Amino acid sequence: MILAGDVGGTKTNLGLFDVQAGALVRVTDKRYTSHQHKGLEEIVADFVGATGAKPLAAGFGVAGAIVDYHVHTSNLPWDVDGAALARQLGLDRVRWLNDL
Repeated sequence: MILAGDVGGTKTNLGLFDVQAGALVRVTDKRYTSHQHKGLEEIVADFVGATGAKPLAAGFGVAGAIVDYHVHTSNLPWDVDGAALARQLGLDRVRWLNDL
């Protein structure tokens, strides 16, 4: 399973994807209203808890500068530590992509 997210000031979309016959297939997804949460870690915890997912990889497109594996979101008061998020998910790392 791959956990993917699009993190923005208005909404955060998370999805789980599986690789089947060489293609990504969406298993489930959920939209969150970003400002109703303390941070991405809270949203990820809710999503993973609700789905019971154990992702093997995770990547997030984020509205904000990525510096030293940390993201300070542009339109939210969130500071997200990539190493902490990876530990939360039981992964070696997560991948960040600035969503310019």
